[in-house]
Amino acid sequence: MQIYLVILKFTPFFIVAFIIIYDLIDVHFVEPEFSLTMAIIPAALIHVGLAVWLVRIESYIGMLLILLGHAAEITYLVSRIIVLNGSSLLANTLLKNEMVLLAAVGAIFSLSAFITGSMCFVNFRKGLKPVLLGQVQRTRPTSEFENDYHFQRLNHNVVAMPERARRFELD
Repeated sequence: MQIYLVILKFTPFFIVAFIIIYDLIDVHFVEPEFSLTMAIIPAALIHVGLAVWLVRIESYIGMLLILLGHAAEITYLVSRIIVLNGSSLLANTLLKNEMVLLAAVGAIFSLSAFITGSMCFVNFRKGLKPVLLGQVQRTRPTSEFENDYHFQRLNHNVVAMPERARRFELD
């Protein structure tokens, strides 16, 4: 889940950067395409917010809609790459290479978000959610050595720090 959340942070940057450059240089205020593509920016940001929330609460239906949103992002970016590399009037423009680069990187991040989101979806109800919420306490195995440096912070209980070890003191 952590990898999915990190990928979600990078994806909107490349999508928004591509859309702004594409709209201002290539589309250049031609309606209705300009308005529709500018509407993708708030939709992408809402998509990221919902993805973070829905993956944390492990909602099956919500996550299916989020994965559908990732597929739509990939489809849109691939279609714009095809248009920019075609022979139409939109392909003959300034900053074409930069737009293709931003669209390709955005599509790669969106594809990786789709793949990791699918893996999270498959692993719903099998992960660390009960442990992270403190519903399950970790039990110490009987074969484990008892010492002061034992790490048990998953249930968010504050553990008192042991006294300073003597090996760090100067004689």
